[in-house]
Amino acid sequence: MSSQYGADSPCEVSAQIIDALSSHSNLESLTLTHSHAKWSRRGFAALARFLPGASKLKDLDLSGEGWTNEGAALVSAALAGNETLKEISFDDNNEITSAGWKGFTTLLSNNSTIMDTYYSNHTLQQLLMKNSFRDESRQEAVEKKTLGDELFTLLKVNTLCNKKFDASRLKIILAHLEGGSFSMESYADMDLAALPHVLAYAGKTNDALASVYKHAEKDTGLMYKFVRGLAPVLFDASPPAAMAGQKRKAAQQA
Repeated sequence: MSSQYGADSPCEVSAQIIDALSSHSNLESLTLTHSHAKWSRRGFAALARFLPGASKLKDLDLSGEGWTNEGAALVSAALAGNETLKEISFDDNNEITSAGWKGFTTLLSNNSTIMDTYYSNHTLQQLLMKNSFRDESRQEAVEKKTLGDELFTLLKVNTLCNKKFDASRLKIILAHLEGGSFSMESYADMDLAALPHVLAYAGKTNDALASVYKHAEKDTGLMYKFVRGLAPVLFDASPPAAMAGQKRKAAQQA
Protein backbone atom coordinates (compact mmCIF):
# COMPACT_ATOMS: atom_id res chain seq x y z
CA MET A 1 0.00 0.00 0.00
CA SER A 2 1.33 3.41 -0.95
CA SER A 3 -0.12 6.72 0.17
CA GLN A 4 0.88 10.36 -0.15
CA TYR A 5 -0.05 13.00 2.39
CA GLY A 6 0.41 16.73 2.20
CA ALA A 7 0.29 19.45 4.83
CA ASP A 8 -2.53 21.36 6.46
CA SER A 9 -0.87 24.72 5.70
CA PRO A 10 1.19 26.11 2.81
CA CYS A 11 4.39 25.44 4.74
CA GLU A 12 4.40 23.21 7.79
CA VAL A 13 4.16 19.43 7.54
CA SER A 14 1.08 18.42 9.49
CA ALA A 15 1.69 16.76 12.85
CA GLN A 16 -2.03 15.96 13.04
CA ILE A 17 -1.96 13.96 9.82
CA ILE A 18 1.14 12.06 10.93
CA ASP A 19 -0.55 11.19 14.22
CA ALA A 20 -3.61 9.98 12.32
CA LEU A 21 -1.41 7.51 10.44
CA SER A 22 -0.95 5.47 13.62
CA SER A 23 -4.04 3.49 12.64
CA HIS A 24 -2.49 2.59 9.25
CA SER A 25 0.30 0.24 10.31
CA ASN A 26 0.10 -1.62 6.97
CA LEU A 27 1.70 1.20 4.96
CA GLU A 28 4.75 0.11 2.96
CA SER A 29 5.55 3.40 1.18
CA LEU A 30 4.90 6.86 2.55
CA THR A 31 5.54 10.41 1.39
CA LEU A 32 5.11 13.09 4.05
CA THR A 33 5.77 16.19 1.99
CA HIS A 34 4.61 18.51 -0.79
CA SER A 35 6.30 21.03 -3.07
CA HIS A 36 6.53 23.74 -0.36
CA ALA A 37 6.86 21.53 2.72
CA LYS A 38 8.69 22.72 5.80
CA TRP A 39 9.40 20.55 8.81
CA SER A 40 9.18 21.79 12.38
CA ARG A 41 9.64 20.38 15.88
CA ARG A 42 5.98 19.39 15.93
CA GLY A 43 6.45 17.37 12.76
CA PHE A 44 9.63 15.74 14.08
CA ALA A 45 7.88 14.75 17.32
CA ALA A 46 4.85 13.32 15.48
CA LEU A 47 7.11 11.33 13.16
CA ALA A 48 9.00 9.92 16.16
CA ARG A 49 5.66 8.78 17.62
CA PHE A 50 4.58 7.16 14.36
CA LEU A 51 7.69 5.23 13.30
CA PRO A 52 7.88 2.62 16.11
CA GLY A 53 4.47 1.27 15.03
CA ALA A 54 5.16 1.34 11.27
CA SER A 55 6.06 -2.34 11.17
CA LYS A 56 5.68 -2.79 7.37
CA LEU A 57 7.12 0.49 6.10
CA LYS A 58 9.86 -0.02 3.48
CA ASP A 59 10.48 3.47 2.08
CA LEU A 60 9.86 6.90 3.54
CA ASP A 61 10.08 10.27 1.77
CA LEU A 62 10.90 13.10 4.19
CA SER A 63 11.73 15.74 1.59
CA GLY A 64 11.21 19.37 2.50
CA GLU A 65 12.99 22.21 4.25
CA GLY A 66 13.66 22.46 7.96
CA TRP A 67 15.47 19.21 8.65
CA THR A 68 17.93 19.72 11.51
CA ASN A 69 20.15 17.65 13.78
CA GLU A 70 17.30 17.52 16.29
CA GLY A 71 14.97 15.98 13.70
CA ALA A 72 17.57 13.48 12.55
CA ALA A 73 18.22 12.40 16.14
CA LEU A 74 14.52 11.85 16.82
CA VAL A 75 14.04 9.80 13.66
CA SER A 76 17.12 7.60 14.17
CA ALA A 77 16.13 6.92 17.78
CA ALA A 78 12.58 6.05 16.75
CA LEU A 79 13.89 3.43 14.32
CA ALA A 80 15.50 1.32 17.04
CA GLY A 81 14.16 -2.19 16.55
CA ASN A 82 12.80 -1.49 13.06
CA GLU A 83 13.49 -4.37 10.65
CA THR A 84 11.61 -3.31 7.50
CA LEU A 85 12.55 0.25 6.47
CA LYS A 86 15.13 0.21 3.68
CA GLU A 87 15.11 3.74 2.26
CA ILE A 88 14.67 7.29 3.59
CA SER A 89 14.75 10.33 1.31
CA PHE A 90 15.71 13.89 2.28
CA ASP A 91 16.27 17.01 0.19
CA ASP A 92 19.97 17.74 -0.17
CA ASN A 93 19.47 21.29 1.14
CA ASN A 94 18.76 19.99 4.65
CA GLU A 95 20.55 21.42 7.69
CA ILE A 96 21.69 18.08 9.10
CA THR A 97 25.39 18.04 9.98
CA SER A 98 27.72 15.22 11.03
CA ALA A 99 26.31 15.49 14.57
CA GLY A 100 22.84 14.66 13.25
CA TRP A 101 23.99 11.81 11.00
CA LYS A 102 25.79 10.31 14.00
CA GLY A 103 22.44 9.03 15.28
CA PHE A 104 22.01 6.96 12.11
CA THR A 105 25.60 5.70 12.40
CA THR A 106 24.86 4.44 15.91
CA LEU A 107 21.55 2.96 14.73
CA LEU A 108 23.37 0.89 12.11
CA SER A 109 26.29 -0.07 14.34
CA ASN A 110 26.11 0.54 18.08
CA ASN A 111 29.65 -0.25 19.13
CA SER A 112 29.23 -0.01 22.91
CA THR A 113 29.56 -3.80 23.15
CA ILE A 114 29.72 -6.69 20.70
CA MET A 115 26.13 -7.65 21.47
CA ASP A 116 24.98 -4.05 20.89
CA THR A 117 26.62 -4.22 17.47
CA TYR A 118 24.98 -7.58 16.82
CA TYR A 119 21.52 -6.20 17.61
CA SER A 120 21.98 -2.99 15.58
CA ASN A 121 19.89 -2.16 12.51
CA HIS A 122 20.94 -4.28 9.52
CA THR A 123 17.99 -3.33 7.29
CA LEU A 124 18.27 0.36 6.35
CA GLN A 125 20.17 0.62 3.06
CA GLN A 126 19.78 4.16 1.72
CA LEU A 127 19.62 7.73 2.98
CA LEU A 128 18.95 9.49 -0.31
CA MET A 129 19.64 13.15 -0.96
CA LYS A 130 17.05 14.29 -3.53
CA ASN A 131 17.66 17.08 -6.02
CA SER A 132 15.87 17.11 -9.37
CA PHE A 133 18.69 19.10 -11.01
CA ARG A 134 21.55 16.78 -10.06
CA ASP A 135 23.31 14.45 -12.45
CA GLU A 136 22.36 10.97 -11.22
CA SER A 137 25.87 9.71 -11.93
CA ARG A 138 27.11 11.92 -9.07
CA GLN A 139 24.45 10.80 -6.60
CA GLU A 140 26.67 8.36 -4.72
CA ALA A 141 29.53 10.84 -4.43
CA VAL A 142 27.21 13.52 -3.03
CA GLU A 143 25.71 11.15 -0.48
CA LYS A 144 29.12 9.90 0.64
CA LYS A 145 30.31 13.46 1.18
CA THR A 146 27.10 14.40 3.00
CA LEU A 147 26.80 11.34 5.25
CA GLY A 148 30.50 10.77 5.93
CA ASP A 149 32.59 7.67 5.23
CA GLU A 150 31.49 5.65 8.26
CA LEU A 151 27.73 5.98 7.76
CA PHE A 152 28.04 5.56 4.00
CA THR A 153 30.03 2.34 4.52
CA LEU A 154 27.51 0.94 7.02
CA LEU A 155 24.64 1.56 4.59
CA LYS A 156 26.66 -0.24 1.93
CA VAL A 157 27.22 -3.18 4.29
CA ASN A 158 23.45 -3.48 4.78
CA THR A 159 22.95 -3.31 1.02
CA LEU A 160 25.59 -5.91 0.13
CA CYS A 161 24.67 -8.46 2.79
CA ASN A 162 21.77 -10.73 1.90
CA LYS A 163 21.45 -11.94 5.49
CA LYS A 164 21.40 -9.95 8.71
CA PHE A 165 23.91 -12.42 10.17
CA ASP A 166 26.46 -11.44 7.50
CA ALA A 167 25.88 -7.73 8.12
CA SER A 168 26.24 -8.11 11.88
CA ARG A 169 29.37 -10.21 11.45
CA LEU A 170 31.09 -7.64 9.25
CA LYS A 171 30.14 -4.77 11.58
CA ILE A 172 31.54 -6.67 14.57
CA ILE A 173 34.79 -7.24 12.68
CA LEU A 174 35.04 -3.59 11.64
CA ALA A 175 34.26 -2.30 15.15
CA HIS A 176 35.85 -4.85 17.47
CA LEU A 177 38.35 -7.04 15.62
CA GLU A 178 39.97 -5.08 12.81
CA GLY A 179 43.08 -2.93 12.94
CA GLY A 180 44.85 -1.37 15.88
CA SER A 181 41.64 -1.06 17.87
CA PHE A 182 41.56 -4.83 18.51
CA SER A 183 41.34 -5.56 22.23
CA MET A 184 40.13 -8.47 24.32
CA GLU A 185 38.48 -5.96 26.65
CA SER A 186 35.51 -6.10 24.26
CA TYR A 187 34.92 -9.68 25.37
CA ALA A 188 35.13 -9.10 29.14
CA ASP A 189 31.40 -9.56 29.69
CA MET A 190 30.75 -12.19 27.04
CA ASP A 191 29.53 -15.60 28.15
CA LEU A 192 32.03 -18.34 27.34
CA ALA A 193 29.31 -20.22 25.48
CA ALA A 194 29.33 -17.45 22.89
CA LEU A 195 33.05 -17.69 22.13
CA PRO A 196 32.72 -20.45 19.47
CA HIS A 197 30.32 -18.20 17.56
CA VAL A 198 32.82 -15.34 17.69
CA LEU A 199 35.50 -17.67 16.32
CA ALA A 200 33.13 -18.54 13.49
CA TYR A 201 32.70 -14.83 12.78
CA ALA A 202 36.46 -14.37 12.57
CA GLY A 203 36.99 -17.41 10.37
CA LYS A 204 34.26 -17.03 7.75
CA THR A 205 35.02 -15.38 4.40
CA ASN A 206 32.80 -13.35 2.10
CA ASP A 207 34.53 -12.08 -1.03
CA ALA A 208 31.49 -10.01 -2.05
CA LEU A 209 32.24 -7.62 0.82
CA ALA A 210 35.78 -6.78 -0.27
CA SER A 211 34.72 -3.30 -1.37
CA VAL A 212 33.95 -2.27 2.23
CA TYR A 213 36.20 -4.63 4.18
CA LYS A 214 39.86 -4.53 3.19
CA HIS A 215 40.66 -7.84 4.92
CA ALA A 216 37.87 -9.80 3.20
CA GLU A 217 40.37 -12.31 1.80
CA LYS A 218 42.58 -12.43 4.89
CA ASP A 219 40.16 -13.45 7.63
CA THR A 220 42.64 -16.01 8.96
CA GLY A 221 44.60 -13.03 10.27
CA LEU A 222 41.61 -12.07 12.38
CA MET A 223 41.38 -15.63 13.70
CA TYR A 224 45.03 -15.43 14.74
CA LYS A 225 44.47 -12.10 16.50
CA PHE A 226 41.49 -13.43 18.35
CA VAL A 227 43.10 -16.68 19.51
CA ARG A 228 46.28 -14.87 20.52
CA GLY A 229 44.28 -12.38 22.56
CA LEU A 230 42.12 -15.10 24.09
CA ALA A 231 44.96 -17.37 25.22
CA PRO A 232 46.06 -15.22 28.21
CA VAL A 233 42.45 -14.97 29.34
CA LEU A 234 42.07 -18.75 29.63
CA PHE A 235 45.61 -19.84 30.49
CA ASP A 236 47.61 -16.97 32.02
CA ALA A 237 47.89 -17.18 35.82
CA SER A 238 47.45 -13.40 36.06
CA PRO A 239 44.89 -12.28 33.47
CA PRO A 240 43.85 -8.61 33.23
CA ALA A 241 41.47 -7.60 36.01
CA ALA A 242 38.65 -7.00 33.54
CA MET A 243 38.92 -10.61 32.38
CA ALA A 244 39.42 -12.32 35.76
CA GLY A 245 35.71 -12.97 36.13
CA GLN A 246 35.63 -14.88 32.84
CA LYS A 247 38.56 -17.05 33.94
CA ARG A 248 36.79 -17.88 37.22
CA LYS A 249 33.61 -18.70 35.26
CA ALA A 250 35.60 -21.03 32.99
CA ALA A 251 37.04 -22.81 36.03
CA GLN A 252 33.60 -23.22 37.57
CA GLN A 253 32.18 -24.65 34.35
CA ALA A 254 35.07 -27.10 33.88
